[in-house]
Amino acid sequence: MWLVLPFVVTVMLAGFIGDEIAGIDFAALSLICWIPFIIIAVFYFLVAFGLFAGRGWARLIAIILAILGLLNFPIGTIISIIILIYLFRADVKAYFN
Repeated sequence: MWLVLPFVVTVMLAGFIGDEIAGIDFAALSLICWIPFIIIAVFYFLVAFGLFAGRGWARLIAIILAILGLLNFPIGTIISIIILIYLFRADVKAYFN
């Protein structure tokens, strides 16, 4: 979904504001829509690297992201509950300490 969403946003914006506005064509609009998603992907990659390295800050961020993921009903909620249960297990806490 995260790979398709910027394209969908680009198409919707192009349809809403027209094919060309203020000299911005479809390719430039597409690039502008991709930038936030690339930043989010880099952030998630850094958190994943921190989790694999056993960093406490990464566990805290993963807990925060899982709590936010509870709002993504129904699939996101189920996945977030599983992640939260896992991150609060005693052996996982010991790994990150």
